[in-house]
Amino acid sequence: MESVIRPTLVYVFVLLLLRLTGKRTLAQITSFDFVLLLIISEATQQALIGEDNSMINSAIVVSTLIGINNRNLRTFEVSLDTTLTLRPRLPVDRLLVTESGILGRADVQRLRAAGVHAFLVGEAFMRAPDPGQALAALFDAA
Repeated sequence: MESVIRPTLVYVFVLLLLRLTGKRTLAQITSFDFVLLLIISEATQQALIGEDNSMINSAIVVSTLIGINNRNLRTFEVSLDTTLTLRPRLPVDRLLVTESGILGRADVQRLRAAGVHAFLVGEAFMRAPDPGQALAALFDAA
């Protein structure tokens, strides 16, 4: 019976999280939402198979992360100013993740100087002939 209750609780938690962020279907989630779901699943994985505090750990992860999508989902325009404008309004004790529009080392340096902790980069790596080299160029000595 416990093996049914635990996955159901995880499912309800994820569904509640999606609803709180205004999403009604999985088709509405962004790549950041998907990565966040992967983090939650990893943090709650042990809750499905053993006795531990994974549900508490996942709640802590979710409550300490704030993600900002720099892409306007209506016009698909990208602006790092979205993160830079919202940053002063956010609690300083949260981990800030910026998404989209990070194309070069200067972008990383500019955002780090503003207090951004993590970056979700996709397009810059997808367009690069060598994504590993692009990663090194983007974050080395930044």
